[in-house]
Amino acid sequence: MTDATDLPRLLAVASEVLDDAVEMFVAGHGAPRSVDKGPNDFATDFDLELERRISAELSDRTGVAVHGEEFGGPAAGEGAVWLLDPIDG
Repeated sequence: MTDATDLPRLLAVASEVLDDAVEMFVAGHGAPRSVDKGPNDFATDFDLELERRISAELSDRTGVAVHGEEFGGPAAGEGAVWLLDPIDG
């Protein structure tokens, strides 16, 4: 767990988590849509799985909650929180 005020350590952990997800990210390129959210807005099963994986790793390794595009989470104004949109954000 990382102190939420130790920004250099948080950035290092986030970089490691994202580096670990690169292969999965690349493998999911072009995945078919599975959830329609609105006109020209959709998610894929890959989108959902990648957000789950990254959110769990960030939260487990830093103790900081995650608010993701697909699954939500605590509001950004409620203390330290990761904001995550792993595919197009």
